[in-house]
Amino acid sequence: MATFKEQTNALFGDVAALIAESKEFDEAFLLGKWLCQHLWKNPCGIYRDDNIENLLFDKLPQLNIKPQRTSTGEIHIATTVYAGGGHTNLMRRYVASRKAQNNIAVLVASPKKHYAEDAFGCNVIRLQSIEQLERISESASLIAAHNRAVLYIHPDDLETALAIKAAKAINPALRVTFVNHSDHVFSVGFSDTDLVAEISGYGWSLRQSRQSEQKSVFVGIPLSEHHLESSTGKQALTAASSYKFKPNGKHSLPKLLAEVLKKSPSFELTVVGAKFLDIWWWPIRLRYRRRTTFLKHMPYTGYLTLLAKCKIYIDSFPVTGGTAFPEALMSDKAVIGISEGMSGYSPADDLKVGFDEFVSHCANLYDNPKQNAQIAARQKCREYLDADQVGDRLNTILASDNPNFTAPEFVAKPQSPVFEYSWQQEGKLLLSFRPWKKLSKTTQKRLLKVLKQVFPKQNFWVYRAQHWLTRL
Repeated sequence: MATFKEQTNALFGDVAALIAESKEFDEAFLLGKWLCQHLWKNPCGIYRDDNIENLLFDKLPQLNIKPQRTSTGEIHIATTVYAGGGHTNLMRRYVASRKAQNNIAVLVASPKKHYAEDAFGCNVIRLQSIEQLERISESASLIAAHNRAVLYIHPDDLETALAIKAAKAINPALRVTFVNHSDHVFSVGFSDTDLVAEISGYGWSLRQSRQSEQKSVFVGIPLSEHHLESSTGKQALTAASSYKFKPNGKHSLPKLLAEVLKKSPSFELTVVGAKFLDIWWWPIRLRYRRRTTFLKHMPYTGYLTLLAKCKIYIDSFPVTGGTAFPEALMSDKAVIGISEGMSGYSPADDLKVGFDEFVSHCANLYDNPKQNAQIAARQKCREYLDADQVGDRLNTILASDNPNFTAPEFVAKPQSPVFEYSWQQEGKLLLSFRPWKKLSKTTQKRLLKVLKQVFPKQNFWVYRAQHWLTRL
């Protein structure tokens, strides 16, 4: 009997066949979008497959590509920019490093242009076209006018991936650098990439799966060191998006923190990012309500105020908080996390411990936050991931035809694909809905048939209901 992972891989092949059979480009594109989102949501071990992009590129009608005159030699391309968060901060700092060295252009495909202008502090180009083919043509025309393109695209951004292919056909000298910010999932955009800028050890460990070993260079995530006022606060702080705390089977940070609260009567905890319906936090909420504080969300300035007052910082789990963990360390806070999750983002990961050790180590750190291991890891973070250090590496690799950096020890450590393990344990196929709604009734019916053939025990009732409603 096929495993859940094997079933999902089989589905990938069947949907790719539907794309190949589609006669209309728009319908094939939507199917490709659905498949990319499916692979993004379901980490089944497929991190790259150029076949999707190649199939769609072959179906492209004749495009009206006219490279525009430009005073910039380098263009940075983002699918979208948010008001805040790690993805936006990474782009902002990379762009700032390049702006200091070159005259560059910034293109954002999504309509939220003001976020980008606020983030990058410069004028930002936004696509004016609405129709899919016109958007690809417009984007390709902008890109082909440059010598270098730097991509910060979403894993399902087929529009930009096809525009890059079209631009390279017009301008073969175009060099493309792919910033692998979504390093733990499948992504499009690798097929025409000359260089992959890796930001973490987790992404580095998946180079073989992405067939990018010969193109990858470690650059890293630039970190901010917050100069906070000294504080005698008693709170232990952890902060992340709600989903990052959702337990993975028996691996539960809330359960471990409940044990710490039980072991250490003076321990106080603040959690930022806990929604009211997150049932995994309720045992702590009810039993230790006098020593715990739960906040759904807050502005970044409010978070920094909490960070300044906290005694120790605890990384989220099973999904790491990303930059929040090492930045807390660099801001002179003692930190701790669980080592079984994603790692390789910074030398701060050396301070993480296993499940069996976490409760005792967390209680000890709370009582004795000034430890030599913390000081050593803090210094390493400053040496490798200070914004200036990362900026220098980025500028060096983009100025070279054949850059070669030796990855530091914290990046090169072996990693296990924890997202694959977590997904397989859950055993639930996560579905994409936006592209599905736009598919024709005939294509929806064919896709439903494929889904039922591969997963006969799943009824896909939401898809069926939506398909039925479109027929009314």
